[in-house]
Amino acid sequence: MKKVTAILLLFFFTFQSCHKVVYLSDKLMSHPWQISKWYENERDMFRPCRADDIYQFSANDSFTLKTGDQICFTNEKPVYGGHWDMAPDELKMTLVYDNHNYLFHILTLSDDIFEIAYQEDTINYHVTFRGAN
Repeated sequence: MKKVTAILLLFFFTFQSCHKVVYLSDKLMSHPWQISKWYENERDMFRPCRADDIYQFSANDSFTLKTGDQICFTNEKPVYGGHWDMAPDELKMTLVYDNHNYLFHILTLSDDIFEIAYQEDTINYHVTFRGAN
C-alpha cells in the first residue's frame, strides 16, 4: 500500500510540475484588441468610429492605442501611449494614458474576448473587445 501511495504522490507532483500556469495578463498581451460593444449606463452607445481603433498591451506594461481612419473627436491623435498594470488577483487593472487614469474591473478575459466595466463620474461603462486580426 505504501508503494501505491508513493507512486500516486510521485505522479501527482510530476503532473503538477508539467502544468503551465496561464495568466490573464498573458492573454491580454497575446494580440491586439478592437472594441465590439460599448454601453453607458446600460444603453448601447457604440459608435462606428471606435470599431477601427487598435489597442495593444505589451509585456513592459506599455499600452498603445492607434485610432483608425474614422475619427471620434476633432482633436483626436493618431496614436496614444501609456501604461497598464494588472492587480495580482487579475480582477482589476489600471490604464493610464493621455492624462487619464482608469480603474477597470475585468469581467472576462479569454483568448478572443476582453470585457471590462468601469465608472467615470456618474457613467457606468461596460466595454467588450474582440481580438484584432
